[in-house]
Amino acid sequence: MGLPGGLQNVKPADAEVSIAVQAIKNDPKLAKFENIVPISYATQVVAGINYFVKAKVDNGYIHLRIFKNLQQHYSLTSIKEGVGAECPLNYF
Repeated sequence: MGLPGGLQNVKPADAEVSIAVQAIKNDPKLAKFENIVPISYATQVVAGINYFVKAKVDNGYIHLRIFKNLQQHYSLTSIKEGVGAECPLNYF
C-alpha cells in the first residue's frame, strides 16, 4: 500500500473506490451533484486511508477527498470543484 503519509500513484477507478464514493454519496455537501462517477483515484495511508478521487459529474469534474477510518467508516472531508478532465490529482 505504500509508505504512511505519501500519496500513492493514480490508478483507474475500481471496486474499492466505487465503494468509497457510494458510502458518501448522500453527504449534504454533494446534494447539488446528481451523478458522481469515479474516474481515477490515489490513496494516502494515514490513521486509515484518504482517497483522492477524480469524478465525473453532470456539469464537469470534481475532486473528492474521502477518509476511511480504522473502523471502516467513510466520510467526505473535502471537495474541489472547477477542475478539468486533465487536472491532476494532488493533495488538497
